[in-house]
Amino acid sequence: MSGTNPRPRVCLSPEIRSCDDYSRDVLDGSRAVSVGVMKVSVILNPQSGTLRNVNIELLRITLRQALGNAGLDLVSWHTEARSVNESLQSAMRHNPDCLLVAGGDGSVSAAAKMAWSNEIALAILPGGTMNLYSRTLGLPQDIIECAAAYSASHLTEVDVATIDDQVFLHQFTVGLHAQAVRLRNTMAYGSRLSKIIASIRAFGRVVFHPPRFKVGLVVDGQSFGTRRVSALSVTNNVFGEGHIPYADIPDGGVLGVYYSDPIRFMAAIRLIVDTMMGATNDNPYLHDTVGRKVILQLPRKRNWGMLDGEIINLGNTMTLQTHPRSLRVLLPDQASGE
Repeated sequence: MSGTNPRPRVCLSPEIRSCDDYSRDVLDGSRAVSVGVMKVSVILNPQSGTLRNVNIELLRITLRQALGNAGLDLVSWHTEARSVNESLQSAMRHNPDCLLVAGGDGSVSAAAKMAWSNEIALAILPGGTMNLYSRTLGLPQDIIECAAAYSASHLTEVDVATIDDQVFLHQFTVGLHAQAVRLRNTMAYGSRLSKIIASIRAFGRVVFHPPRFKVGLVVDGQSFGTRRVSALSVTNNVFGEGHIPYADIPDGGVLGVYYSDPIRFMAAIRLIVDTMMGATNDNPYLHDTVGRKVILQLPRKRNWGMLDGEIINLGNTMTLQTHPRSLRVLLPDQASGE
């Protein structure tokens, strides 16, 4: 297929007319609500890419002032735990109405699971390397600027996606991308820049021998059969075009499903470049669709993949679902993601 003729997207659910239609429909109307008095617990992951080079005391002062201006009560601050999950558990002992997490997509995903399961709100500061979900929400990417922006805030509702019992906000992936991240995790890096360099090195090694594997795919009850692929991703809403891979809309109510043909070196390079440029619609090796429930089946009993930047162990059958507008999120009024 020629790169000059973009592939039509296929939408399986009858109420979704097209991927473009679903994007337009969800933009109609505002779901923002006032904040009221809320107790906020702050969780910082000091090992996240951006936070390693941030003046934490300045961040603390800025955030405390901003939350106070918004009439919010900062009840606890957690930075010293051995893991983000430990910090989250500690934060919940203060009975917060909102968990505000500063970290990368993995930290945000962990906080989202805690907030979602406890029916409280989530707020985010972009403290990681790529901060992809914070871009979906339209948050300022400078962490101090973002903290200050919470001076004027509101609550809104966004979608959550799950794979079996695990929550994600950005994407789940198996194959090429996950293999590169797994390789990168074996490398030494200590800053945001060195992590990016390590990622480039890892992708550079993986593209010489891209993975090839079989996957069974069912979307909203329609079987796509068993396909041989090099990469497969399921995303919480469809990725936007013309920028690095993140969804433009946080409450579209669908999963994006992307899978590649089995590819070799040059095709793998093009796939990576097109993905990072937001030009996947023109890539002849990549196919996509949308749905609300996805079932994946891998041939081996034990597998691994990547969930919001973190490597996870998998079985051979997985069910992914969207949970539309089921998570409350605290956003600065200036956020552009709604």
